[in-house]
Amino acid sequence: MKKLFTAIFITIAYLGFAQNIDMDKLKKDIEKSTKELEVSRKRMDSNLLASAKRMDSVNMVKFNEQNARNLSAFVNERNEKIKKQNRTRIIYFTSMLSIFVIGFILKKRRQKKATNSVNENTTQ
Repeated sequence: MKKLFTAIFITIAYLGFAQNIDMDKLKKDIEKSTKELEVSRKRMDSNLLASAKRMDSVNMVKFNEQNARNLSAFVNERNEKIKKQNRTRIIYFTSMLSIFVIGFILKKRRQKKATNSVNENTTQ
């Protein structure tokens, strides 16, 4: 048993000295890696921000195009509706004017017949 513990102790001691870890160098490597990671993170964030701005611009252009199409369609539809209303008004006005003129003509004829019949009655 003593031989086993001695072998394990010697192996652990050998491995510990064989690695010869320099703590200052390890700290510097960690700091360097951390700085590189921060730089990479900042680059990635700036790239993501630029990409998001480009996508916002593209989406805004698409939105504006769609808005323009919708506005054009709305204006065209409104103009058609106004034209239809104007045609209806013209037809209504013309009909009323025609009825008025016909009524006026019929009234004049009746008056003429009435005056003719009165004149015939007085002359007889």
